[in-house]
Amino acid sequence: MSRRLMRIIAGLLAGVVALAGLSSAAADDGVTADTIKLGGFFIESGPVGELGITLLKAVKAVFNDVNASGGIYGRKLQLVDCDTSFTSGDKPRACYTKLTQQDKMRQCAKQATGKKGPERKAFMKGCLSKKKA
Repeated sequence: MSRRLMRIIAGLLAGVVALAGLSSAAADDGVTADTIKLGGFFIESGPVGELGITLLKAVKAVFNDVNASGGIYGRKLQLVDCDTSFTSGDKPRACYTKLTQQDKMRQCAKQATGKKGPERKAFMKGCLSKKKA
């Protein structure tokens, strides 16, 4: 991959990270004191899987290059990828859920520590259904 393309991708990622950092609930959006988690849909299988794998490798190379240079404001980039298989329907929907709900589930479960039975169930239902402001 050309250096110019890597710089363009890194610049785009830096812009995304800068925007994510503006959120007061940054940890909810995958930004912590030492990590910036970014998700992406990639076509890793199916009729054009090779192209998607090439793109995924390019993104990982950029992430590795950024991380080797100290990350962004000291934070390492972490990629969460999901294979859509070049399809419509269930697979892309499952990827969307994975990328948007996985961390939310962990956070709600952590907040529910000590709650049991119906109280925990009600708390989790309320926590998972909350929309971000």
